[in-house]
Amino acid sequence: MSQNFGGRGAVFIFAVFIYSLLCSCQSASSFAGAAVRKPKVSSEGILWLDPNQESAWFIPEVLIAAYPLTELPFSADQREVLRARIENWPPKSNRPFNSSGKVSLCTDSGSVQFPYPIPEATDLEGMIADSQVTFVGTVESEEPGWDAWRRVVATRLVVRVERTIKPISLASDEVSVVLSGGSMTVQGKKICTDQNPWFHQPRPGERILILGSFGPSGLHWVIAPRSFFVIRDGQIEPQPYSYLRDRRPRNLEEILRAFSSRPDPT
Repeated sequence: MSQNFGGRGAVFIFAVFIYSLLCSCQSASSFAGAAVRKPKVSSEGILWLDPNQESAWFIPEVLIAAYPLTELPFSADQREVLRARIENWPPKSNRPFNSSGKVSLCTDSGSVQFPYPIPEATDLEGMIADSQVTFVGTVESEEPGWDAWRRVVATRLVVRVERTIKPISLASDEVSVVLSGGSMTVQGKKICTDQNPWFHQPRPGERILILGSFGPSGLHWVIAPRSFFVIRDGQIEPQPYSYLRDRRPRNLEEILRAFSSRPDPT
């Protein structure tokens, strides 16, 4: 009888072991499922068109690549523009040329809608006087993404503010600046917008002079640039803007002194 009990006991212990193993596997499976389930789209890195954060101005590449377009905070027409751009990429023209004469697939640069009227011919002082915001800063980082406002691939710069010319101060010492141009990979396709090859594109570590306005939502830590210049050895390097009359390098300190004596228009 003790032998029969021993046999049944061994079977019972084995059954308990199998049951525990199955429960453990099921729990692990449930945990894994929970781990891979994506949360609501993170708002980190998104710049908004409205203060209520309902429609995005700029969404970084990392979020566009990670989520379906239907989950991203675009308006219906903005979403359709990006969907069509991805679906129809690359352009039908096999060997388009950009303005530098080099072969390029970034032919959608011609669709960029500059959100400001082109100013009349002027000098750097006139450009600063005509801008809402002017400041000197250092580029800390750059990130590609989609500019829903201008409907192109763009690059977001995070700039550490060093000195403001207009207004006297900004709401934050770190601002975002969105420049048209760049490339991003989404749904296995690398889509891009040409950056003008005749203009120097700011890179992390460089000092720049930014002239522009506050972003479309009026937020003072987001800048929509009208023009920008790189600063080297205290000199403001010219950019080939068609409306800039004098394209010689200008001394930064002289410009700062000239405007420090003027009343703040704000």
